[in-house]
Amino acid sequence: MNNIFSDTKEAFLLKSNFELNRAYFLFKIIGNSTVVKITTSITKFALKFNLPVTFLIKATVFDHFCGGVSEEDCNPVINKLFKNNVRSVLDFSTEGFNSEYEFDECLKKKISIIEFIKNKEEIPFAVFKPTCLGSTELFIKKSLGKKLSESEELMWSRVINRFEKVCKKAYENNIKILIDAEEFDVQKAIDDLAILMMRKFNLLKPIVFNTVQMYRKDRLTYLNELITNKSNDKVIFGKNVLLGKNVSIGTNCMIGHNTIIEKNVSIGDNCSIGSNTLVRNCLIKNNVRILDNCVIGKHGFGFFPTHNKNLRYPHMGIVIIEDGC
Repeated sequence: MNNIFSDTKEAFLLKSNFELNRAYFLFKIIGNSTVVKITTSITKFALKFNLPVTFLIKATVFDHFCGGVSEEDCNPVINKLFKNNVRSVLDFSTEGFNSEYEFDECLKKKISIIEFIKNKEEIPFAVFKPTCLGSTELFIKKSLGKKLSESEELMWSRVINRFEKVCKKAYENNIKILIDAEEFDVQKAIDDLAILMMRKFNLLKPIVFNTVQMYRKDRLTYLNELITNKSNDKVIFGKNVLLGKNVSIGTNCMIGHNTIIEKNVSIGDNCSIGSNTLVRNCLIKNNVRILDNCVIGKHGFGFFPTHNKNLRYPHMGIVIIEDGC
């Protein structure tokens, strides 16, 4: 069956021949466990004794798997992808920290990433790894339901506080935040923190998202319990509803499944937007009902006929839907 990778020229349009050959070479090496062990040992030795291998690492493994060493350093890759209608996510997936200082530094990085992407259409949401904000051992103990010591309770309260600061920053800047999934032995504590943040920040629209590992046999049961839990009645769980930049939604509104509210949209109170609908550049006032499968504010069907082709009428301004329509 044909798919997007059937045409390799189109599938790998963003990669040069050099980059493709480098990728082929790297994966050949990664596929050989003996070579991996040897090169890992050599690399550790070289870094320990400050041998000049950093450039080699950056030109090979790092450049293939990483966008950059900082947010600004990632801009060339982000812009290159966006020109071809591919959006990016800045994934600062660090782990293995043990000190409160390191956890606080990771928090600062998460906050700076949200600040960096808040006005970037190229980056639709932020993501973070939970165990970079607290020790893995603490997450394991919470997941097992074990009693924490007084000092551990204090450390866990700091973990909750770091989670809340990240989610609050995302909420204040209307940025969707995805909480990454991790190993089974820490996931229960992560799930509990995720729903705690959803109950706080998802009351008007979905901001906080959790990752559900559907390869696990218990996840359908978990999802059902999540939705039917009375404590979550006021929480809005996004069901493929996407919100763009500069979107405001009034009170007592309902938005159907698989609907996209693109940029520059204001929706008043008591409005109903149907499923599979797309809205852009639109002012929708109060008590408006829009049915399923509508497209509002996008290109219409007006054309200038010419000898060779039809040209679209230019669309100026925005769409305004008055009260009670």
